[in-house]
Amino acid sequence: MIEIRGFLQLDAFLKKTYGKMPFYFELEKPMSGLELSEILGIKREDIEVIFVNGFVQQVDFIIHDGDRIAFLPPGCPGPYRIALGFYGKNQDNEANFKLKTHIQVKLFATLREGRDKIIPLQVEANTSVRDVCTMLAIAHEDVAIIMINGIGVKSDTIVSDGDVLALFPPVGGG
Repeated sequence: MIEIRGFLQLDAFLKKTYGKMPFYFELEKPMSGLELSEILGIKREDIEVIFVNGFVQQVDFIIHDGDRIAFLPPGCPGPYRIALGFYGKNQDNEANFKLKTHIQVKLFATLREGRDKIIPLQVEANTSVRDVCTMLAIAHEDVAIIMINGIGVKSDTIVSDGDVLALFPPVGGG
């Protein structure tokens, strides 16, 4: 028998699925954390690391009868990642450091047509302004001026958490 917990959104998922936290699971044979997650219905991309008996481990770590397990999703605040050992145990994990970046996109003039004036957006880390435009179905040639936090930038600039991205169309007239 093993004890299972989840953190953040995995806690809510496991409570909804199994009724309470922690819950207990009869382990018939040793298996990896990844195998256990598949049995429990947790997607691989939703797990960054696992705790086994209080220690951070990779998801392929072998779990044995009597172990205490906790699944952690991506998104643990930065300073704790190193202190808890996520980085060292997580080099081959595609979920490693895929933190979400929250930005606001402000659209001006014709770029507002059919869209909100201000769009809160959650994007993956290392997302460029060009990527944001693509997400919003704004053609690159429809944007003449790009500003992040009031400073002019190019379309290959990477947005950061908390940025305000302003997009302006070409100006015509005479």
